Amino acid sequence: MMITRTSAVAMAAGVALAIGGMAPQAHAQLLALYSFDDASFADISGNGYTPTNTNVTFASGGFEGGSAFFNGINSFLQIGLDINPTALPQLTMGCWVRVDDDFDSPIRQFISHDSGGFDRSLGIDFRGGLTGYSAFTGSGVLGGAPVVANEWAFVAVVYDQTAGSVTLHVNGSSFTTLSTAGSGNTFVRLGSNPAFGEFFGGQMDNAFFIRGALSPTEITRIREGGINAIIPTPTAAAGLAMLGVGGLMRRRR
Repeated sequence: MMITRTSAVAMAAGVALAIGGMAPQAHAQLLALYSFDDASFADISGNGYTPTNTNVTFASGGFEGGSAFFNGINSFLQIGLDINPTALPQLTMGCWVRVDDDFDSPIRQFISHDSGGFDRSLGIDFRGGLTGYSAFTGSGVLGGAPVVANEWAFVAVVYDQTAGSVTLHVNGSSFTTLSTAGSGNTFVRLGSNPAFGEFFGGQMDNAFFIRGALSPTEITRIREGGINAIIPTPTAAAGLAMLGVGGLMRRRR
């Protein structure tokens, strides 16, 4: 029987993550994962969060494999995943992005369920002290590193409602503040803010949502390992190797 990368991920979707070969942790569970390797933009976690597409197109030359291209005007992917703190007190979400050099707005969102209260969102903003990669905190904006156009960047945010903290990761840097979030929409968008538009212009790859507040070490392993560090495995990588999915590795740009 031939095992594809998508079916292999689906088989392991209910298993705790073993990020980069680390021992599985019960708090870390893959919720949704988008490799954008074809125009279906399907959720390859096996959890069925296939997005509704509005004007997003497939583009080759992603960070790994293909990518989703957002036009910065009216394009987004909408996902029926509830990321509210009541549903997910601890949440890690992120992606790789390549921002166009012609973006003309200092506020753009990569991932957002905002309903107007600085609800959980990851994007570009100027209200965190500089125009750069940022995250909403529930009461404002946590600023990070400046944007370098036309270069791939890894961005992720860890929301820990229990600890009352928000941590933004940009490439190898991290920024933390103490804050808790309120309730936003019960769906999430890639490439747009549901409340204000704030459309992202550029490419996105390997968007992920993980139940749990990943540690800096776990985030680093995802950043360095790409999608293969996000895919859940039983006990260790050997579990999937036994299924004959050694071909999961993808070429990185």
